[in-house]
Amino acid sequence: LAFVIGEEPSDSELEARENARLRALSTLSMLSQPKEGRRIICEQDGLLESLANVLVVSKGEACLHACSIIAALAKTEENRDIIAGTNFLIRRLSVILKTTEAKNAKSDESESGSQSKASDDSEEGESRGDNSTEVISVSEKHLNAMRLNSCAAILHLSKQCSIVAKICKDHKIISNIAVVCLEKSSTLHTKCIEILSNLTRFPGNSAALSRNTQVSDAFHACGVSDISEDRLWTMRSLQNLTADPSSKQKLATTPILNMLCASAQKYSNAEEHEAAVAALANLCTDATAVVLVSNSKAVLPILVRIAYSDDCTPEVQFHACNAISRIAAWFQTFASATAFDEIKNKDALPTMVGKGYMRWDYVE
Repeated sequence: LAFVIGEEPSDSELEARENARLRALSTLSMLSQPKEGRRIICEQDGLLESLANVLVVSKGEACLHACSIIAALAKTEENRDIIAGTNFLIRRLSVILKTTEAKNAKSDESESGSQSKASDDSEEGESRGDNSTEVISVSEKHLNAMRLNSCAAILHLSKQCSIVAKICKDHKIISNIAVVCLEKSSTLHTKCIEILSNLTRFPGNSAALSRNTQVSDAFHACGVSDISEDRLWTMRSLQNLTADPSSKQKLATTPILNMLCASAQKYSNAEEHEAAVAALANLCTDATAVVLVSNSKAVLPILVRIAYSDDCTPEVQFHACNAISRIAAWFQTFASATAFDEIKNKDALPTMVGKGYMRWDYVE
């Protein structure tokens, strides 16, 4: 089966070879469903490389079967490192995931090569051999099922701690996932924000993710969503990112603070509520971010309300009190920073005088 899938057909035998490849992929797709045989299939020499090639050279049902096989194999934890070690496989899955129309598949992939070339040269040495002009052909008939299987495969891989750092280093994968997060009409956007949340669990990814504008746009969109699961994964992501010292100042913006305050008041959604309060408490541990937090008119009243609320758990109240104490400590530090001598001149300070300084037409 692996031989038939990986063999390159000649022009004279193209149709027969494609039919044979399709039958082999269909058989392997059925064999990969029972979990007992997934490890043997995944360890077959050259099979994953052939499947990655199928994602590029084939379309329609063959590509669908390839995505289905990879998604099934990724369910087994022992297979995930092997799948992640296959060159360009995750990136090609992300390209299929991003593709919304069959006619756009070619332009999306060519864009993948051109936009990622600069960043790959500095941070993705392993991706330099990827062909920037390769085309992933997508059939409209099977597009939704292909996107669903690609999303499932990446979601399974994102749960493996040893893989998330590698995924985060590929900017094009992150970009493709973040784009799907903005598709409110698709059910895949919730799974994609969950993927981003899984990536934030590894502390080494925090700096890169917090500075990625597309990821920030995804958090802004999903953080105010009407779907509670979208907001939950966003709050958990922000809780993880705000634990990184280098990301606190970047995340202490008015839109994010307003988003955190809105979720912190949702007492009925306990997990979302707790994650939002924890994120606010994390921001208050940074000397620069606490200034930005204290400048927000919404944060402090909400924290005080949570600290006195009977609807909150003691753990959440502790986080709120901890955040309030850090804000108070900053005010105390600011107030006691300079010791002033006794003021002898009681005149108003220059900024309180209602006349201009060196004004051209000023007459005493």
